[in-house]
Amino acid sequence: MEDMKDGKINKIIVYKLDRLTRSIKDLEVICNTLEEYNCDLESVAEEINTSNANGKFFIRMLTILAQLEIERTSERTKFGLTGALKKGHLPGKPPLGYMKKEKSKKLYINEMEADVVRRIFRMYLDGSSVCFICKKFTEENVLNRRWPTTTVDKILSNKLYIGTVEYGKRGKEEIQLFENAVPAIIDKTSFVMVQKRKEKNLKNFKRKITYIFMQKILCPHCHKIMGG
Repeated sequence: MEDMKDGKINKIIVYKLDRLTRSIKDLEVICNTLEEYNCDLESVAEEINTSNANGKFFIRMLTILAQLEIERTSERTKFGLTGALKKGHLPGKPPLGYMKKEKSKKLYINEMEADVVRRIFRMYLDGSSVCFICKKFTEENVLNRRWPTTTVDKILSNKLYIGTVEYGKRGKEEIQLFENAVPAIIDKTSFVMVQKRKEKNLKNFKRKITYIFMQKILCPHCHKIMGG
């Protein structure tokens, strides 16, 4: 695009239009830019040539069809995923406390790990901080693994432990909740109490000093980012 604007080229050749873009909005910007700088667009696999009116019309129609197919595929995928989540079929690796049995997509409680999850919630409700829990677990070598604060913090916020599956939280769409989709490890009352305590701790935490090297220095022993 920059070479076109600099007058170095007068034609862009693509193998197929959907390799360039499948967005009507993007295509309109590209076509307007092509016209502005007297540059043509040609497709090898399709009868497309923007040097004439029919070619410009055809290129827009192809893009509309490509975008329609993407949206249909997305709808089918979401519909299938929603149905799977309702049944408790979660894709990917099970979180701590759960496991998948052979030839089954459902999550089952891993009692040994579940006891660790229950202990994390119990310690936090008893007044222990996330940092203290991580330090304690690291000293005891719990489950023979590392215990960064982010891991414990995510566990304390994960609704999956009360049997509820969340869907849509990464995108702009509304979050869907599927209750009782998986067996619960934590009771709802304890989970709500933990969330209230976390919210209270967040409000009470105010940094009074500016640490200029915070998040910039690595510990030479454990290689973790040092805080303030």
